[in-house]
This record gives sequence, structure tokens and C-alpha cells, in this order.
Amino acid sequence: MNQLPAVVEPAGSETYAFRYQGEHSNIVLATVPQTRAEVSGGDTVVVGLRPEALAITPHPTDRNGFDATVAVTEYQGNDNFVHLQIEERELTAVVLPTTQPAPGDRVRVSIEPEEIYLFDPDTGETIRSPKHQDEKPSYGSGRPI
Repeated sequence: MNQLPAVVEPAGSETYAFRYQGEHSNIVLATVPQTRAEVSGGDTVVVGLRPEALAITPHPTDRNGFDATVAVTEYQGNDNFVHLQIEERELTAVVLPTTQPAPGDRVRVSIEPEEIYLFDPDTGETIRSPKHQDEKPSYGSGRPI
């Protein structure tokens, strides 16, 4: 699972944004309705993004998401593994074989709000696990997530 530290901040009256603050960037990773966020404005969280839940658009657009640079694309038959750079952070996206960005390409990365995981940065405990409410994985527990 891709994991990025983020700060929760209001993005309108009914939405929270998860903002990654890198050394040279300030990126909104995603937005979630406040009623489904299970956090409050000002909280610090670790945002978990499953590689298969990330969507890539071939060029930056206005679509909800963030821009990244393609580092490597691995063609695997039924899937392509696209390694992306956001400053010093690397993310991996698993996409259809028809999505074939080249190294150096700028792409738009997006994720549906219901696919976002949130973890407590101090304890590793799950704050929000949208698909598996019964299972409480921990990013530091060694259990598969």
C-alpha cells in the first residue's frame, strides 16, 4: 500500500482535503465528504492508497487528484505497474495494460474517496478502512493490508 503523511483541512463546508506537504510541494491527495472522513480539520494522518485503486490520466487535468512524474513502467501482461514520483516519495499504481505512460511523463493521479485508507501516524492504527470495516489493519503491524 502506498502511504503518505497528510494534514486534514476543510475544503468547503462539507468536505475535507488530505494535504501532503513535501519539501517543494503542497499537494491535495484527495477530498472526502466530512461525514465519511472519521477525522477532524487539523489532524495529521497517514493516507493509504492501494496501487490498484489509483487511476492515471495521461496528462494533467482538472480531475480531482494530483500530478506526478512517471519513473518506471513495468508491463506485466494483464496489468502495468507504474512507479510515480512526487518529490522524494514513490508511489505505485497498477493499471490496465492499455495505460502505458513513459518515464518522465507528467500524469494526473486520482482515487475515489471510498478507496482511501487513513492511519494514525503515531500508533499505526486504522482510522478509516472503507472496504473492510470489520478488519482493522495497521500499517506498522506486519499484517497484510
